[in-house]
Amino acid sequence: MISKEILYYGNEKPLKPARELRAGGFRMVYENGFLRYIKLGNSEVLRMIYFALRDQNWDTIEGQIEHEKILAHDQSFSISYEWHSRNPAFPFVWNCQLKGKEIGEIIFEIKGKALESFRKNRSGFCVLHPIAECAGKSCKVDLVNGNDVEGQFPQNISPHQPFMDMKAISWKPDGETMVKLEFEGDTFEMEDQRNWTDDSYKTYCTPLVLPFPVELQKGTEVHQTIKLSIVSGNTLSLGEENKIISLVPEPEDYGINPKIGLEKSSTGLELTKKDIGLIKSIGFDHFRAEVNLTLNNWKVALVAAVGEAQKLELALELVLFFSNQFEKELNSFCSAALKINPSISHILIFHQAFKSTPKNLIDAVVPKLKTTFPEAKIGAGTNAYFTELNRERVEATNLDFVSYSLNPQVHAFDHDSLTETLAAQAYTVNSAKAYFPHKEINISPITLKPRFNPNATTEAMKNEPGVLPEQVDSRQMSLYGAAWTMGSMVELKKSGVNSLTYFETFGWRGIMAGQYKPGLTEQFYAAKGMIFPLYHIFKLFLKNKKARWIPLKSSQPLKTKGIIFREENSRDELLIANYSGSEVTIDVAMNEASCWVGFLDENNVKDSWNELDFFEKLTLDKYEISNNGLTLKIKPFGIAYGKI
Repeated sequence: MISKEILYYGNEKPLKPARELRAGGFRMVYENGFLRYIKLGNSEVLRMIYFALRDQNWDTIEGQIEHEKILAHDQSFSISYEWHSRNPAFPFVWNCQLKGKEIGEIIFEIKGKALESFRKNRSGFCVLHPIAECAGKSCKVDLVNGNDVEGQFPQNISPHQPFMDMKAISWKPDGETMVKLEFEGDTFEMEDQRNWTDDSYKTYCTPLVLPFPVELQKGTEVHQTIKLSIVSGNTLSLGEENKIISLVPEPEDYGINPKIGLEKSSTGLELTKKDIGLIKSIGFDHFRAEVNLTLNNWKVALVAAVGEAQKLELALELVLFFSNQFEKELNSFCSAALKINPSISHILIFHQAFKSTPKNLIDAVVPKLKTTFPEAKIGAGTNAYFTELNRERVEATNLDFVSYSLNPQVHAFDHDSLTETLAAQAYTVNSAKAYFPHKEINISPITLKPRFNPNATTEAMKNEPGVLPEQVDSRQMSLYGAAWTMGSMVELKKSGVNSLTYFETFGWRGIMAGQYKPGLTEQFYAAKGMIFPLYHIFKLFLKNKKARWIPLKSSQPLKTKGIIFREENSRDELLIANYSGSEVTIDVAMNEASCWVGFLDENNVKDSWNELDFFEKLTLDKYEISNNGLTLKIKPFGIAYGKI
């Protein structure tokens, strides 16, 4: 018997129910010890208040809550609990107190203690500020030295901290009501988390100019307090959130659709005839493969990459890694590649020792690559996160495109946090366009988990037997994985990005299991030959690659996203995803008399594991449209598919 949790998000761990709370004019959600989505009316004030213990590689130490007590009233609350580290190498305990007052005030106090000595990069509070309500808006920052400065939240993604030495910050999230956020127990500063595709600015401790990692001695105590208050304006409760979610087609024409490809499998296995047929039926635009010219076996990797691209009948997005011997490596590569005569659409160049492609490498190799492969577009950037490109911008004059990778799990790992990153993906493209005008922007690759840690201060730990590799997310095979993939393409479509490369051909990090037998089925449920639900999302988008993609504007974008595919002489097709763990009711604005709708959800997702043409064969029921709206109920993490 397969549990609903595995179908929903790939593992057995049940969702801990969130609790709605109020503190005067503030309403919020309490979840897993933290406060999320703090709002005044319909305006979000803070995305989250939480604390974090980060190790020497910036990995977050997970913990468990004990002795939790919650006392909630209509306009106030009081919560206490203990947080214990789950990692025996980082023994630490927090004693936590949260209070919400009727006067419109929230106080979050933490007292922590190290039970043994260990090295850490951070221990303390982080506060997330929402982008939509803050970007470009004015604020006042109180500094540790007693002065204050007038500023504004960055519009484009800031490569460095917009504010430092912070004691407090004040702003108007709704344009009228002034709120103030105060910090005690450490010095705080702010960073622009859109650099890592988080949909927030983050105010955090301790300043990064101080050395890290540092030794946290046994018995060391950490005591910090966060206070959020309404300084002026309405302190009373402001409204309720509409339970019915509205979706309205966006009027803007976002231009051409992005090219969409996928990456070579990291399993080391070859594609079978069945795998090739399944992938070819989708209609991808390109195939990404990496060739490290600094390794002795790079020619073997090149031949394998070209061979798979030819079998899939896809143009090759070739990623080349160079060392300081780049001129010699370039000549050898060009000589070997010409003998194979590959069909290359893009060549992306990196230096193995630099996070962002250095100018001397670009100057040396781009002219010859353009001469040798005149049909290919040549690009550079970073194989890591957008932040590396933002902080060390490439010299793009002679490039055709600029590229960076993307994943939603640099800072947080829960479903809501992953959903939040979808909107932030478009922000990276908007900023890249501002920083690299007149250049194509490609994102390659897009994955659910980081492929490596570009900021590690020690060597990565080897995968232990019986433990899922760090690069693998069990949601890859789930309904949520399909919904996240759909939301990514919807949001990136709006950004005007040129090219997107997602996931791998098969395996734990692929669009299907293929002939690879994953194993560890208690941690990643998949059988040999299984098709993952996100496979069908790609197939539907690419079947409509020539159609007009019309995103739907959602009244609650963290719960639902949608898109309409419109093409002349064809019926419109509709796709809507539910990102929450509960059933949602939606109302889609449309003028037609009726719509035929079916669902990919807990009731039939198992069919999608084996059915090549799932959406084409899905049974659709007729829905009458009244008051210019189509009303639907979508099950947890389900996806609605319709023909209009």
